[in-house]
Amino acid sequence: ATMDWESQDDGYVAKILVAGGTKDIPVGTTVAIMVEDKDDAGAFADYKGGEDSASDPSGGATAAEDSQGGEEKEAASSGGGGGSYPPYTPLEMPALSPTMSAGNIAKWNVKVGDEITAGDSIAEIETDKATMDWESQDDGYVAKILVAGGTKDIPVGTTVAIMVEDKDDAGAFADYKGGEDSASDPSGGATAAEDSQGGEEKEAASSGGGGGSYPPYTPLEMPALSPTMSAGNIAKWNVKVGDEITAGDSIAEIETDKATMDWES
Repeated sequence: ATMDWESQDDGYVAKILVAGGTKDIPVGTTVAIMVEDKDDAGAFADYKGGEDSASDPSGGATAAEDSQGGEEKEAASSGGGGGSYPPYTPLEMPALSPTMSAGNIAKWNVKVGDEITAGDSIAEIETDKATMDWESQDDGYVAKILVAGGTKDIPVGTTVAIMVEDKDDAGAFADYKGGEDSASDPSGGATAAEDSQGGEEKEAASSGGGGGSYPPYTPLEMPALSPTMSAGNIAKWNVKVGDEITAGDSIAEIETDKATMDWES
């Protein structure tokens, strides 16, 4: 399956730090640099990146480690509802851009009992800049929706739904309330202002690991495109240095052991 990941930012590609075809890049690794002003792109010609770059990806998480992380989440057997439950996968609010710290569920595209396969759109996630499809990387059945459509300012990483492998297990979650990681009371979530502030802090970064000073830039980091993803491969870049990118443009195709996804800016 191919899944969209849409960033919220406009700008120009100033530097690509990790070549297409590179594998096992840890989530959060800076793989490219974007600037707001096209004239600033040239300043990054010799930029090498800092400790957060993947110029040597051999130290990244392996596919086996990525898979193991997923299995650990899949094997979770108890929740905040006070009872014991069959094995399940928590579906967490995804970080769909490097600067995203919270988002809104504009609407759910699934309901309890629905079968979902990798590539299916689970929900529409809305930020202050864009509305993006949240696409599943896993196969299973929706057992519980913990956060209603229309809920706003849900922190990234919050469990918003539960998925199970076996359809017969879904009924066990009828009274599941979620634990501290649920957003049943999202009022305590990050505000849109805080989300915006986080983006401004990244945008205002002015020095990197290349040993010099640089104009303001935004690091483009390997995205976590599913709750269990810890590393991914850049199958290919869809942009080159100097290209203008706008919200919704595909930057690269990101590949995991389960799916190939378009990474959209």
